[in-house]
Amino acid sequence: MKNNTFNLTFTFLALSACVERSRSVVEVCFLLTAFSINLSAQSAWWINNSSKTHIKNGTFIIVPGDVINQNSGTFDNSGTIHLYGNWTNNAGNAAFVNSSPGMVSLRGDTQTIGGSDPTLFYNLDLQGTGVKKLSVNSMAEGVLSLNDRELNTQNYSMSVLNADTSAVTRTTGFVSSLDTGFLARNTNAVLPYFYHVGSSTGTLRYRPVAIMPTSASSNTFSVRMANTDPTLEGFNRDSTDVTVANINDKFYHRINRINGTDKADIKIFYDNVADGNFLKIIPLAKYT
Repeated sequence: MKNNTFNLTFTFLALSACVERSRSVVEVCFLLTAFSINLSAQSAWWINNSSKTHIKNGTFIIVPGDVINQNSGTFDNSGTIHLYGNWTNNAGNAAFVNSSPGMVSLRGDTQTIGGSDPTLFYNLDLQGTGVKKLSVNSMAEGVLSLNDRELNTQNYSMSVLNADTSAVTRTTGFVSSLDTGFLARNTNAVLPYFYHVGSSTGTLRYRPVAIMPTSASSNTFSVRMANTDPTLEGFNRDSTDVTVANINDKFYHRINRINGTDKADIKIFYDNVADGNFLKIIPLAKYT
């Protein structure tokens, strides 16, 4: 196996001073077996081409361009990757291994998490400007930090596997989705789990949901806030019995239990000035 040692002055890598040698690998804060780099200062990218990359605790890697993971490449990440371009995983795996508690921080303008294979991040941190988008199903094993950013899952899912109620954090950020996209959270406590959902399509709205399971058993619930008249997505507001009237025409929520068997108490938050006054939550059915 060929090993490569690189000078630590690359414009796109800011690493802690750490060099160790063994019989089979050279470790420069991460194991280098095979990857490609482009040193153009404004468009530097990192291709992990079959490398088993080990990023040590305390290490910061700064990538001004894209990261592309391919050909069975993996990241054993206990450090921090500051990424200013897009993340693409075509490696036939989930990219990150061993549940190592590292972070990927998206710090550019509009950025996309994509590729042919879902990525299992540990901590995913949204910074910078613009909307962060998914073009593949994605997961966070530790904490999803929205901060002040919008995460647009489009028609894909963002799943937070950590069942701690504090596993999704924000200041003013939210998760938006289209059609079959959603934010999913694992639960294992009789406590409220907040789904920070909203949309910037049309009228900007943040309308979160709190789901409190009735059991501490393992369950998974998903939420999408649809920022549109439900009739336009096949849920006809006029198809009601005589006990229901004045259904909200501005937005609705798709809420599902996708794993587990327990019931849950659901609270949907709204703005009674901007949205109107409503008395209760009702289920909607799509008729074909």
